[in-house]
Amino acid sequence: MKVNERLSILFYPSRKRASATSDLAPIYTRITIDEQRKDFPSGQKCRPNDWDSKKQIVTGRTPDVRAINNAITDIKATLVKLYDQLVLKGELVTSERLKMLFKNYPSLIDVQPRPVNQPSLKTPELQDRKTLL
Repeated sequence: MKVNERLSILFYPSRKRASATSDLAPIYTRITIDEQRKDFPSGQKCRPNDWDSKKQIVTGRTPDVRAINNAITDIKATLVKLYDQLVLKGELVTSERLKMLFKNYPSLIDVQPRPVNQPSLKTPELQDRKTLL
């Protein structure tokens, strides 16, 4: 999918890297900037027959399919965000650099959400209580 004049992001299942035992293929991400391509695995897998190449998503309505499609959307959003940040800073943007920045970007999956009922320690009331203890 072409994001702008210079950046294109494509997702595709790699049939040649598909597992013979599970019939699942890894979904790869291709970044193209000024005709320079870089491919890397997205960390997601699907059955190649379930892949919609026009929409760049896995077809189906199961929770697993939704999770895969959400991960693809997150990857794309992160890549666009990183690209925009580099452009705003006036730095040289290449597909290799964007790939390396993405690989070092903190993953949303790795961040553990704070329980809803647990207040943040950054609120002034809790900081005062902490000093009193």
